[in-house]
Amino acid sequence: MCIRDRRRVHGNEKQHEIDGQREELEVLKNQVSELESSKLAAQNEIQQLSSSHKQEIEKLNAELSKALHLSEEREKIINSKDEEIAWLSEKHKKELEEKLNDKESAVSYTHLRAHETRHDLVCRLLLEKKKKK
Repeated sequence: MCIRDRRRVHGNEKQHEIDGQREELEVLKNQVSELESSKLAAQNEIQQLSSSHKQEIEKLNAELSKALHLSEEREKIINSKDEEIAWLSEKHKKELEEKLNDKESAVSYTHLRAHETRHDLVCRLLLEKKKKK
């Protein structure tokens, strides 16, 4: 084989090697393109999840805020009822003390008889019997 033929064969081999590298480069470019597309899709998905999580967190914060408000309102109601009970208790205590200190609060014989128990009745009848003798 002459030098020219060798150069041609060698040139063809080089061309074939270059063509193979170009094909590999194209494959790599396609793979990079697919990876970039996947990356963008993943970023979009992350943004959507992040946005939905933000919405869920906002809803939970709103519910928590509402629960805290209701708890505060409940505490206020309980405190006001406690104050009301204390006031009524004090009022009744004063009224009872006034009644006990009031010496003119006599009741009638009929009123006493209306509240008479079996034991009181026996005692009264025995006393009346003793008086008659």
